[in-house]
Amino acid sequence: MKLLKEFKEELLYNLLRVHWRHWSALGVASHIGEEDNWIIDLESLIVSTLYTGKFDKRLLSTSIEWLMQNGKWVNYSRLKRIGKYYYKANKELKVSLFPESLINLLGKISKSANREKSLETLNDAQILENLTDEYRNIFKQSEIRGVATAPKIQKPCLLQLHLRGIFGINARAEILMYFLSSKEGNSNQIAKEIYFDQKIVYRILERWAEAGFVGKEERGKEGIYFLKSCNELSGMLNLRNIYKYINWGRTFYFFSRLLTVLHTEPYSEDEYILSSLFRDLFDEAKVIGRYVNVLFPDAGLYKGASFFSPFASTILEIVEKIEKGE
Repeated sequence: MKLLKEFKEELLYNLLRVHWRHWSALGVASHIGEEDNWIIDLESLIVSTLYTGKFDKRLLSTSIEWLMQNGKWVNYSRLKRIGKYYYKANKELKVSLFPESLINLLGKISKSANREKSLETLNDAQILENLTDEYRNIFKQSEIRGVATAPKIQKPCLLQLHLRGIFGINARAEILMYFLSSKEGNSNQIAKEIYFDQKIVYRILERWAEAGFVGKEERGKEGIYFLKSCNELSGMLNLRNIYKYINWGRTFYFFSRLLTVLHTEPYSEDEYILSSLFRDLFDEAKVIGRYVNVLFPDAGLYKGASFFSPFASTILEIVEKIEKGE
């Protein structure tokens, strides 16, 4: 039987390790080994770190230092699109996971010309005034500690940045990554999966189709696009066997909401009420589980609070497999 307190502690511990591994691969000094199994999604990581950083202030401040030096790699419009899921009131708790002003602050930091300008932004009283107390205190104490370096974009796990180095900071890198993992899709499917505007994705796909880079088949109302030379491109990019796909935007958002629930009354103290909410999250949790080939037990077999332990155990199995790259 998995106890509620134990579940909260283990979930947070492993989720923080996932974040540290990703930032380590991006060039942050850490005692935790760097990620070398999953392709990292920079904007999803940044947004999720804004949330998980409440539980590990060093993680948040270190990620901010990385942004001060490497903001040129960030797609700010995509950052805002993913951030909306966090600062809009979520349907379970009717509260936002962090204030919208945080995304605006990160945008100014990533667009700053140098670290000194970024520090001025962090100490801007008008900007800090719009933050909650916990975030205001973290940012006011931020400083340059020399723990972040430039990312080595040739690393397989930094394929997103590698492709941005080739195509620029736009949707092309994410579209290509989609094809390498999912093989085909229409413009609406692809746009939702990679967090870009559908019209932008459609225009790029049409140009690629005209150039013969992708194929297009008419199926139903929308055209289906696919990459013509997936194997050759994978070899050119040196993907080897590392390319495992996770929708990090969906995954990080799911775990962030789950952590919020676990730290909010009455859920934080009542396994019965929490089990009821778990049933509402069940379908979404199964999607996350499929990324690492983990199946949930049949919810119909468990009544009331008895659903807590099997659900919690399966969630921990998922996050542990993600952390280990299994």
